[in-house]
Amino acid sequence: MAIPFLVQRYPYLAALSLVVAIMMFVKAKTNLRAALIGYFFGFIFFLVQTSWIISLTKFAGGWAYAGWLALTLFQALAFLFFAMGLRVIHRRINNWVGASVATALFFVSIEIIRAINLIAYPWGQLATPFVDAYPLYKFATLAGWPGLTFIVALISSLIAFYFLKKPAMRQVSAISLMILVFLLAISFVNTNPEGSSAKVAVIQTNIDMKEKMAGNIEKMRFDMLQDLVGNVSESTRIAIGPESAMPGFYPSNSASYDLLNKSTEAKLIIGSLREQNGFTYNSVIDSGNFYDKNKLLLFG
Repeated sequence: MAIPFLVQRYPYLAALSLVVAIMMFVKAKTNLRAALIGYFFGFIFFLVQTSWIISLTKFAGGWAYAGWLALTLFQALAFLFFAMGLRVIHRRINNWVGASVATALFFVSIEIIRAINLIAYPWGQLATPFVDAYPLYKFATLAGWPGLTFIVALISSLIAFYFLKKPAMRQVSAISLMILVFLLAISFVNTNPEGSSAKVAVIQTNIDMKEKMAGNIEKMRFDMLQDLVGNVSESTRIAIGPESAMPGFYPSNSASYDLLNKSTEAKLIIGSLREQNGFTYNSVIDSGNFYDKNKLLLFG
């Protein structure tokens, strides 16, 4: 199941990635077995997806592996809940299309929950492989990543429930035709009209992760960011600084960021954590509730 997410050159495999999982969850003899299968699926998937954390936190020794395991065990709960909810959908909705739509909406809901505040972890989303997949990536500019996730999950659900509910061929043909018409129509939609382009500069203070996590050098990192912003050309309209500040620095040093913002004509997007009223947010600006460099521009 993880292969479509990891092999970016074959993004359309992601549209089939939930088929086997859906059928296994539904066909499980008991709810407990379905939950265990879902949790096992999720554990293996996120164990691979989160392995990069070790390379960034290896300075912490054994705690790095403990954190990796804890994050994996926590994120795997998403598939456990998906398995349990899917069985309810299968029992309550007999219609092939209705069950598929409900499943896709349920999957999107789980991903939205995974992307909010303290539990935010945007990696491993179903829509991620479609960053470069034509024509579906164009749909992301219209409906965002939730809309694209819904389409991808719907395709998987329609295929899985076709085998589970045995719908009439007339209904199958009608839905298949609708999907083909949709894909054809979206391919003709101009999501980047003339005159809407902008010159964008991506700047980043790449330093050792051990130092990046040290709050006592935050002022030095801000000075580096200030120098980089100063080098942005006058024609640049947007300057993006991924991972530019650590939690807690922005609220106590907002005046510094205000001066930085006034020093350039470009709009600044500072990708970092911030704390406010006891809650942690994934961006200094209120542009979204999660942050992922892989889809910073396309998905917003």
